[in-house]
Amino acid sequence: MKLDPIEGAYKAPKQRQKQRHSQQIVCPNCSNTVTAQDINIGDKIAKCGSCSQIFSFQNVINNLVQGPASKKKPVVANQNDVDIYEYAGELSITILDLNDLWAMITFTISIIPLLFFTVAGTAKGANIQLPVSIFLPIFLYSIYRLVKYRENKAYIDVDDICLTVTPSQKYLQRKKKYLISDIKQIYTRLHPGSKSWTYLYMIHQGPSGEEHVKLGPIYASRSSALYVEQELEAFIGIPDESVPEETKFD
Repeated sequence: MKLDPIEGAYKAPKQRQKQRHSQQIVCPNCSNTVTAQDINIGDKIAKCGSCSQIFSFQNVINNLVQGPASKKKPVVANQNDVDIYEYAGELSITILDLNDLWAMITFTISIIPLLFFTVAGTAKGANIQLPVSIFLPIFLYSIYRLVKYRENKAYIDVDDICLTVTPSQKYLQRKKKYLISDIKQIYTRLHPGSKSWTYLYMIHQGPSGEEHVKLGPIYASRSSALYVEQELEAFIGIPDESVPEETKFD
């Protein structure tokens, strides 16, 4: 992933909560949790109370001392239209959704009848009070939503099992969940005919085979989509690899 340094609206990074790392010691033979009284911290060995298996837990100690694998150096800075919060092993991404589909629908179904009844009624001297009273509130509602577009938020939430996508238009689109283990790659692709509007996709190995799934809304800049991509890849542990479908920004 590479970035045009003049592209994107940046903001100061938000202070993130540090995670507290803890890990249970599990018997490799029977998968039961070993109690504290059966652990020898000095020698890094434990004895399972269920099957009496004796084993080393040096790898657990190493993970606790070193912490999780360090994230690669970010290639995109924090974005104005994206908020990311990480705590207790979960990642929450809030994305500004610029495409208010509901506002566009209500605008379309109201503006055409309003213009028709206003023009036709004025020409024929008909009473247009009733149709105007019906469609004018719908039109004003659509204008309100367009003006308050920054309140439209889509969400991507990740834990150690699932990635959940919650659209801003909850009554038009449903929430979707995907198993982390089924996600093979994440990449960005420009909207056809645009130089900045960008989509984020993932390659998902679902029950019906490999599919390319759109993650969240369209982004107003390449930087925003790349920012979310790098954060998801780092959190899930997916190496950044080029795929034929992605847009190259070299």
